[in-house]
This record gives sequence, C-alpha cells and structure tokens, in this order.
Amino acid sequence: MDMFKLMDVLKQAIDGDSEDLCSLALHLLLLDVAITDELVAKGVAPEILDMGGIARVSLLQWRRYVGRQSEQTFARFLVGFIEAFMLSQHFGTATRRYETGKQRLRVTIEENGLTSMITSDALWYPQRAPDRIETMLSLMADCGMLENTESGYTVPN
Repeated sequence: MDMFKLMDVLKQAIDGDSEDLCSLALHLLLLDVAITDELVAKGVAPEILDMGGIARVSLLQWRRYVGRQSEQTFARFLVGFIEAFMLSQHFGTATRRYETGKQRLRVTIEENGLTSMITSDALWYPQRAPDRIETMLSLMADCGMLENTESGYTVPN
C-alpha cells in the first residue's frame, strides 16, 4: 500500500501500454479515499481537502462519491464512475473551452448513446499529462503531511 511505489508501477504500466493500467489506476483512486480518511482523522482542514472546483475533483468530493456507492455492485460503480467523472468532466471542460468554429468535443450523446465525433482517419489518442498525484504526494511529503519511508508512506503522528 505504498502510494509512491504504486505510482512508479502505474507510470511503468502507462509507458509499457500494460493491460493492468486501468486496474492499477482504479486501485490508486480507491487508495486516495483511505489516505483522505487518514488526513481527515489527523485534522487536515476540510477547505484544503475540498479544493478543486469544477475542473478538478477534490479529495473530499471523491471520498463522498465512493462512500455513496458502497452498496452498488462493482459494475454499477464503474458505470457511474465513467459517467460522473470521465464523461461529465469531458463535456464540461470541452464546453468551457469552446471557441467559435473549433469543436472541442470528442464524443457526444445521441439518441442511440455515445457517438464518436472523430473520423477513423483522424483518430486521437490521449496523451498523459504530468502526473498530478505524484506531484501532490511529493509536496505533501515536503510539507511534512506524509513521510516517504522505505516501508511505504506514513502519516506522521
């Protein structure tokens, strides 16, 4: 359960186009909930844990979502996750960035469900952005909120 080591494994999976990529990413997202529980128990200010706004899901927002889904099947949880966090974020970001004459949407919702707006001759592959979780963990360690030890991350007493 060492978040720093798991981030290294995730980066290797991304670079190697591994089949384990999705399960590793979901594992880390769920581990975020446990870390957020620890930070809340340590008294970290809710305003800090709830930072993010529309464009970035905060740790507390993610924790609340996962908590509300605890009675759902895993399949229903995944569908809800894709709808609430991936598609909704995509539509929200694309519409906020809309420029006249320049379409930002990659998918749209039609009567028959989701429809790709990209032609097969112009396929787009998402690029990995600089890793925000790694940056966050590093900053938290620098600030003394976490300790990066050989046995894994720890929350200081």
